[in-house]
Amino acid sequence: MMKESIFLTFSALALILLVTPAAQTESVRDIKAGDAQVREQMLQITKELGTTCTQCHNVNDFKHPGKAEFGVAAKHMKLVAVMKANGFDGRGGPEANCYMCHRGALKPPAKMPAAP
Repeated sequence: MMKESIFLTFSALALILLVTPAAQTESVRDIKAGDAQVREQMLQITKELGTTCTQCHNVNDFKHPGKAEFGVAAKHMKLVAVMKANGFDGRGGPEANCYMCHRGALKPPAKMPAAP
């Protein structure tokens, strides 16, 4: 009975050690792919707003929400997501994005352009 218990314990430990590195590697790959996608989206947003990353992000910790602009940007990103979910998804019409309102400026124009 004791030998069976020791065998099962070592078998379980060996199985954990064999499976864990593969799972960790896969997770790291997924995270890196996700980070690349987020970076691509952020670069597009900077173009649409006519600004740089440091406008909203802390250069020492890009994920830290310490700047007020970071919070504003997060709310606006939710607004864009709601618009995309409600018809502005680019299928048969315009796709919601920052440029839709901001027109390449950090602060969107206050008034509509004059009619032709």
